[in-house]
Amino acid sequence: ILSRVLDQQVTLAQRCALPNAAGYTLLLGGITLMHRLSRRDFQRARHLLEHLCERWPRLAAPHAWRARWHLFSVIQGWSDQPALDRRLADEACRRALDLDDASSVALAVAGSVRIQLAQDVDGGLDLYELAVTHNPNDSLAWTLMGTAHAFKGEGRPALQAARQARRLSPLDPMHFLYDCHAASAALAAEDATSAVALAERSLRSNAQHLSSYRVLAIARMLQGDGDAARRTVRRLRLLDPGYSVQQFLKHSPSSQYEIGRRFAKLLGEAGLPETPGEPQSR
Repeated sequence: ILSRVLDQQVTLAQRCALPNAAGYTLLLGGITLMHRLSRRDFQRARHLLEHLCERWPRLAAPHAWRARWHLFSVIQGWSDQPALDRRLADEACRRALDLDDASSVALAVAGSVRIQLAQDVDGGLDLYELAVTHNPNDSLAWTLMGTAHAFKGEGRPALQAARQARRLSPLDPMHFLYDCHAASAALAAEDATSAVALAERSLRSNAQHLSSYRVLAIARMLQGDGDAARRTVRRLRLLDPGYSVQQFLKHSPSSQYEIGRRFAKLLGEAGLPETPGEPQSR
């Protein structure tokens, strides 16, 4: 039932004029289209969320999801002005929390922005903890918390948070994202077999999700399957031709920790070029 209702709202969000759409259509459509990670849907999501922020300027959630849009544009490598999108993500988070400092969605998104764009993993974890204190049923906060622990190589709390997220939202429309975060937690817990299964399931649901390819390549290397890891890296490079080990170290919050540096080495061994201009190794 949830899936059918959501599909109907997304169809309306794609087709109708924005002034004529109900607020919940704009919100559900914006969230869903943003996470499909196709460029056309992604741009439509931005229009939906910006229109909703104008219509409901004093509601925190639209501003929080708008911040997540700008964050994704940087992470996916789609931003023409990364510095601007970083600033807009931060400003939207501040606006959301100014409106409602107890909003678990705003706190969760603010935590992800702090971790991904400022490389402040501990600061992000503090915001996730605050989010689940205000709303213990916020599955997004739990899944993001799991990945934050994974960035630090803290496998046990990473798995606990990922499992809690899946329990709270077993049929989540963004399940590909939850599977990717759970795969990262499995990597931190040194369970490469589970990481492979989860990353592959994530990619079956959304073949555009770059992080799932990175997790899958690393997990395959940990399994000793270098050929499969190299195939995964080649697929990643088709979607993001300029991606390199150098960029992984620059942008992944895990690079501050031993686990991230180890993963960077594995990606290089799987054929990811050391620098953006370097040809892919065979």
